[in-house]
Amino acid sequence: MARPTYTAIVKEIILALGGRLRNKDFLKYANEKYPGEIHEGSLSDHLYAMSVNSPSRLQYPENKKARGHNERLDILYKDENERGVFELYDPAKHGKWTIMLDHNGKTVLAKDGIPISGSSESSLLKFLKYELRKNMKANYQPIVIKTLLEKGSPFTVSIKEIRKKFDELNFGRMSYTKASGRPGGNDAISSVAGALKKFVKFPEGTSQGNATLNDGVVNSAEIPECLKICGQEIARWHIENIVQDDYQVWDILPGREEDGYEYLDDFLKLNCIGAGWNQIKDLEKLPTKDDALKYIREHHPELVNKQSATTISHDIKQKDIVVLSKGQQEIIDFGIVTGDYNYNSDAEPHKECAHTRNVVWLRRGNIKKEDFLAYAIILSLHMTRLLKADEPLTIPLLYQKQKEVFLEEKGNELLSLEGCQHAIELELGAKLSYSPIYNLFKKELEILQEYFRSLEVKGWIRKSKNPASAPILFVPKKDSSL
Repeated sequence: MARPTYTAIVKEIILALGGRLRNKDFLKYANEKYPGEIHEGSLSDHLYAMSVNSPSRLQYPENKKARGHNERLDILYKDENERGVFELYDPAKHGKWTIMLDHNGKTVLAKDGIPISGSSESSLLKFLKYELRKNMKANYQPIVIKTLLEKGSPFTVSIKEIRKKFDELNFGRMSYTKASGRPGGNDAISSVAGALKKFVKFPEGTSQGNATLNDGVVNSAEIPECLKICGQEIARWHIENIVQDDYQVWDILPGREEDGYEYLDDFLKLNCIGAGWNQIKDLEKLPTKDDALKYIREHHPELVNKQSATTISHDIKQKDIVVLSKGQQEIIDFGIVTGDYNYNSDAEPHKECAHTRNVVWLRRGNIKKEDFLAYAIILSLHMTRLLKADEPLTIPLLYQKQKEVFLEEKGNELLSLEGCQHAIELELGAKLSYSPIYNLFKKELEILQEYFRSLEVKGWIRKSKNPASAPILFVPKKDSSL
């Protein structure tokens, strides 16, 4: 039997997946059902071509002329809050979408008979959304676009600065190769100049001078979205091709909440992270973290539990990922650590950090932590997805009925007991286990007592009358905490 048309496959899959799907789930389903018969690029194109509110659908032949609703072609609605997510189009829910001509005679999308002013995306934004990933053989293209947009109008950057960014985000390894398979070295500029010629003007020879964004390729209102996409693609390349599994994720606070996160502006403007314990001197001269902690214990015993300085100096490494956040309130941005530890002896206390690391902010954008569930768990399990995915973190559709399980506030509630309760009955003559009880250090005992108090308040435990005993052992974490 011949394979159905892509249009028929789209309709089949959206219905099979419950009326809502993600791009990657859609492609996976199609490949499993029609192995060896699917061209993923063509199938993905049909997702956007059949989405009534997708501006990119206007570039496909069947949508280039003004028309009303077409039951065969108008099947999907693209979620406006989650990139890469589509659902079954419902006019009653989503409005009546058509294609019409605006006052300039240009084909645009219309909702309920009203042309959508922004339906015509700039050429640069369209490229970043729909073409960039298909053509990426390195991270050079998003680096160039990101560097130009961050400069602001007139969007000009020297070739020297671009090469520096290439080197910085590839950590000294120029991975560009020619079509022949031979190393290309500094041909990275020539390569990216060819790929971006519609959007960026490079100097002749591409060895010196400036690169400039072409006029009219982007609207100022689209710059945040363009930067976000570039950041996602740089992160994706970083994780998949540079560090792979060899990196750590660090949650960094830009100061204290009670002080209004006083270092936030500096971190973002100066492209750095840091610790503000300026009375602690240069830690670079101390080869290990143990040496640094020994120095702090001897010279600053009042700061012995403040380990953010040693985290900056000895724990964080180049290529690691940092999450700049306001505690449990929101994520400000993500960054890639690109530099070694720096110490600034002239840093002004409570205004500047003496201990810093250089980073490149990915411009992923602010994310309210309440916008996704079980932040701490999801962050650790899905960091890669959060950085590089088209959609924000949410509970998968399959588990939406059980979403309360993931809510933080539910973690402090004891579920009601239903049904049978069971006792452990000892056999006649059985002996209880009496294991040795080890002495604890004062700090360990304090931590244990506080832990028990918190569980007792929640009603999870109560004091036991059982004479049996078992020891408690503490295992230090990598940061020396318990």
